[in-house]
Amino acid sequence: MNVHPVSGSPADLMSQLEPFAVNIPKQQVYERLIDAYRLWIDDCYVWRGENIGLYAQEDPYPEFVKFVKKARKHLPSWFKDEDEKAVLAMCRSHEWADINFAVEKQDINEHYGSTMMAMGLRMWTEKVTGKKLT
Repeated sequence: MNVHPVSGSPADLMSQLEPFAVNIPKQQVYERLIDAYRLWIDDCYVWRGENIGLYAQEDPYPEFVKFVKKARKHLPSWFKDEDEKAVLAMCRSHEWADINFAVEKQDINEHYGSTMMAMGLRMWTEKVTGKKLT
């Protein structure tokens, strides 16, 4: 389902490379934060052979909590403790962005209606984790 249509203009495409711009509504920031983690875990498995969370048949929540804490300095300045609590509550109950379900690049791009969203989330997550995929 294409819930976030994106036109092909250069500005729109570039906005997908900055997935946490300050003008994005809170719920979308929460969703993208969860999706960044889900995509990172899948990428670690596919590209690095690392089994983390679901891929290690473990509860993904403890690793997600660590990820959110690392991500704080890379999120919009309005993201505060109450937002962290909200995203941690949302991460297991959201219809789409649920850490208990794996996601792949094509799922992300299809969901956001952009071929650039997965790339943007990956670039952002590399800043958060300090790790390159390859």
